[in-house]
Amino acid sequence: MADHDRREQLAAFLRARRESLQPEEVGHSPSRRRRAKGLRREEVAERADISVTWYTWLEQGRPVRPSEATLNRVAEALRLSPAEHLYLFTLALPERFLPLKSTGEVVSPSLRQVLNAQGNNPAFLVNGLTDILASNDAARRVFGDERKLPDAERNILWQMFALPMTRQLIGDWETNARNLLGIFRGNWARATGDPRYTTLIEALELRSPEFRAWWPEHSAGDRSIRPKILYHPVVGRLELEQIAFQVEDSTDLTFVLYAPTPGTGTTEKLARLAAMDSCQAVNDERGEALVTSPKPPAGSDEPEAQASEMNSETVEYDER
Repeated sequence: MADHDRREQLAAFLRARRESLQPEEVGHSPSRRRRAKGLRREEVAERADISVTWYTWLEQGRPVRPSEATLNRVAEALRLSPAEHLYLFTLALPERFLPLKSTGEVVSPSLRQVLNAQGNNPAFLVNGLTDILASNDAARRVFGDERKLPDAERNILWQMFALPMTRQLIGDWETNARNLLGIFRGNWARATGDPRYTTLIEALELRSPEFRAWWPEHSAGDRSIRPKILYHPVVGRLELEQIAFQVEDSTDLTFVLYAPTPGTGTTEKLARLAAMDSCQAVNDERGEALVTSPKPPAGSDEPEAQASEMNSETVEYDER
């Protein structure tokens, strides 16, 4: 993001947070004569112990450089959340943060091995754009197989806002969607002129009315929503704890793991999905073997015997 664009985003973020903060939340008495939405600039400046002129320059996107102490006071005056506090620093002091640089879409064998070692616990490898670069079998059983989607739709943000099946799967969709949007905004602020961010933003503004309405709010997000409640079409309610790790030697790759919340039955349900997947794979292999097996000699009763055996096994599977 260019310096000019970054200052504009900082100005818009400060205005949005100031206008969302009600006077009574900070000890001011509500007044019928108040015309300003939220707090006035001078009220924020007073709470932050800085001059009104200096704070006004920040909201106007002027090329000023606030100190860390000043930003901390502004964050306290606006009652920013930890995620919003971090986003404020990302915009105002970008040199303190390593820029997000794409590492490409090649996933190393060692990372794939770590993904597959998670057993029945869903796991993804995503980049700052929220593209799904790799997933394990458990993730595909719970969230759907992203490999069957067009390349442009193998993206968590796109799936959250554009696919109806994701809305049906995720409990408290709005809270989770807003939070994911805030995480994406923080990544976008650190991206160094990557045009893919602009392409995704423009596509979602056309596709999703919620995205179009919420993007100008300049909200920040984090990964602290716990547990994640899902409503799976086969096994029902799942409660998962989301854990995210930044991949070593990368600013753009994040390993996301979903662990079952103890005592909720989620562990058993994930195991059921794995067992059903395994049975389906066995049946698929049997079907392929039946199609490709050589024909028996003429006059042999082997086809009848094979058909009888397959029918017996199929009935036994259905009863299970």
